[in-house]
Amino acid sequence: MKDRKALICSFCGKEANNYLHLISGQDGSSICTECVALCVEIHHHEDWPIEGAPTTTTRGDPQPAPALGRIDASWRGEYIERASQEEREQDASGLGTGRGDCVFCTAFASSDDDDGLIVHRGTWANVVLNKYPYSSGHLLVLPTRHVASLSAMNTEERTELWTLVTSFSEVTQRAYHPDGLNIGANLGRAAGAGLPAHLHVHVLPRWSSDTNFMTTIGDVRIIPESLGVSLFKVREAWATM
Repeated sequence: MKDRKALICSFCGKEANNYLHLISGQDGSSICTECVALCVEIHHHEDWPIEGAPTTTTRGDPQPAPALGRIDASWRGEYIERASQEEREQDASGLGTGRGDCVFCTAFASSDDDDGLIVHRGTWANVVLNKYPYSSGHLLVLPTRHVASLSAMNTEERTELWTLVTSFSEVTQRAYHPDGLNIGANLGRAAGAGLPAHLHVHVLPRWSSDTNFMTTIGDVRIIPESLGVSLFKVREAWATM
């Protein structure tokens, strides 16, 4: 007798019958052709033959899932170029292009390090706590000067920034004992930068259990620690370095 999950669509829960056909996946589960039709539309181009075309089947004779198809959307090229140009012009004239508009520059100009969530002030680069953290202890290492790209930094700025990234990787380990770290920069709004005009590098502690259904279903992060506590813990760990 066939494994029962191979006879039921994993998405809608309907069983295979004379009218509803199933496609089997590599793990033995199946998806019905109705769900496939709802989820994806594959456009065939005369110069792009798609190998491994879908083969549907009835109960008791599942077939491998179809190979990944390609969609001919060459018409989108003009739209992508136009949208990218508009985005660049917006970044060049909008929020964060000058020191007076930048939240980082405003924090550096203030003497209230607690309000600005500043962990460390260097000569050329600083470390701040992310006001909207992905997880507790989420740090940002960034040049003091208002620059948007790696190439715009001078030698002193690059040296101090990457030295601080290395140092605060160790600080994060001491303060939080995470299972791992994410370290990286999002360059440009299309790459995920919320404030693309002022370059910043993320140092983010991660735990095996820090992803749950709230993030997956509700698009919500649960942060089990206040910013004040995080600021104290990171500063304390930095002081012992």
